[in-house]
Amino acid sequence: MTTTAVLMRSLVRMCGAVAAVVAIDDVPSVLAAYGLSAADAVLVLAAVRSGTRAPDGLLCIQTLPISLRESGRSATLSIFGSEAAPSSEGAPATVLGALAGEIAHEIDRCEITGAVKPVAGMLEQLAIGIDSLNDAAAIIEWPAPGAQPRILHVNRGFETLLGFRAADAIGATAEILYGPLTDRERIEFMNDRVRETFAVRIPIVYYRRDGIPLWVEVSLRGVAPTPDSAGCMVATLRDVSARKEFELALAKEKRKLQVTLAAIGEGVITTVADGRIDYVNVAARSMLELDPAEAYGKPIAEVLTLHGTGGAAVDVLHGAVGAAQGVRGQAQFERSGVRKDLAFVTSPIGEEGYVVVLRDVTAQQRLSTQLSYEASHDPLTGIYNRRKFYAVLEDAIGEALRAGGPHAVALLDLDRFKRVNDNCGHAVGDRVLVDVARLLQAQLRERDVVARLGGDEFAIVLHDCSRENAQRVFDGLRLAVEAYRIVHAGREYGVGVSIGFAPIDGSDADAGRLVALADAACYAEKPARRKAG
Repeated sequence: MTTTAVLMRSLVRMCGAVAAVVAIDDVPSVLAAYGLSAADAVLVLAAVRSGTRAPDGLLCIQTLPISLRESGRSATLSIFGSEAAPSSEGAPATVLGALAGEIAHEIDRCEITGAVKPVAGMLEQLAIGIDSLNDAAAIIEWPAPGAQPRILHVNRGFETLLGFRAADAIGATAEILYGPLTDRERIEFMNDRVRETFAVRIPIVYYRRDGIPLWVEVSLRGVAPTPDSAGCMVATLRDVSARKEFELALAKEKRKLQVTLAAIGEGVITTVADGRIDYVNVAARSMLELDPAEAYGKPIAEVLTLHGTGGAAVDVLHGAVGAAQGVRGQAQFERSGVRKDLAFVTSPIGEEGYVVVLRDVTAQQRLSTQLSYEASHDPLTGIYNRRKFYAVLEDAIGEALRAGGPHAVALLDLDRFKRVNDNCGHAVGDRVLVDVARLLQAQLRERDVVARLGGDEFAIVLHDCSRENAQRVFDGLRLAVEAYRIVHAGREYGVGVSIGFAPIDGSDADAGRLVALADAACYAEKPARRKAG
């Protein structure tokens, strides 16, 4: 009878009354009572029927006929108030009739056949408990699979939050709270969890009586059925619309940000505070050949393995904390045998984590390297050009001024080269220049430098080399060049080389004068070599 108790309690509350009694017509037997003990209910009912004054000053303020279908008998629901109690004008007759019908149904279901049954019990205690809550709360039938449970009781907070009066809600199914945005699958999930004796807390969209959707956090706890009780659910509802609107707005902004990040060409990786990855945009996935499912949650150092000069590992997060301008750098990344040059900028996001922006500068780096190479190398032979030669010479002079040398600079001019060009053509002449450049390089130490100044003129800087050692080196170069041969159209051709050098010992700091001295020495050697040739 506990469900009957809650329904009768709600009816009494709606009428502003204090008690209610259900009895079979013309029989001094009480089927159910609320607000009175069994004995008092019999006395009050007898007084009303006899037209005498009821005990404790109770007045019958409303009577409602009910039909007990199971037994085929007629009964009356009598509602009692005190002399100071308000009237029942606030409770529409249709609502009171509906509640009376629900009470009759419950009496039928419990197969009450005339015995006096006090109705205070577990549900009664729950109803008293939720009435004392500030939050909205309701007692709902135990959820039967495939059926919508009815609302048995609601408190004042429920009425205020959702706009449904107790008269509107009690006896109705929870369907009155649903609308287009209500997730019914989630509701069924909640009911399933309750049936498994789990407590549930889930945000869901309910609809107020005026049709306005409302995000409500529903805490649902079940009281399982027993042989003496039908069981029920206690739902506590809290308005979380403001929080949900903030979450939705935040999620919307996050989606916009992610769409923006996905659209830009630079790679973007964000991490939480401890460096674990929580977002990788499309450009970064492509750039690093990453599967996002494998990357998310991993430390960034495991996914973004960068190496700097000498192969040392680069930590893109190091030093980012507190760095207002972030950390910038450039390193190499290798995946599937392909090496890329990546420029990166790391910035802290407060204390939440880091954002790393990556840019593939491989093509730019290659272009820069190519331009640097072309600016310092002869396009035909691949050795240094005139500009780089003078830069090396200036460095050698600086070293000599600081440490006293000795170094040496030499100018070389090929002999008999014109004859090769005239007889064999420029293509063969170019081949001779390339071969001679390689031959000269092969005879020198790694630190020594050979350059082509133009035409058939070369220059050499020997580091840490005395005059005597320089002379021996240049004599060896002459012999090597003299031994060189090239065959064209069945004829063999050879070239010679005139070499003049000047010591770099710190006595002269002018590169132009040192080159002029070496050039003069080379020119002076020319006549002797013409006679020898």
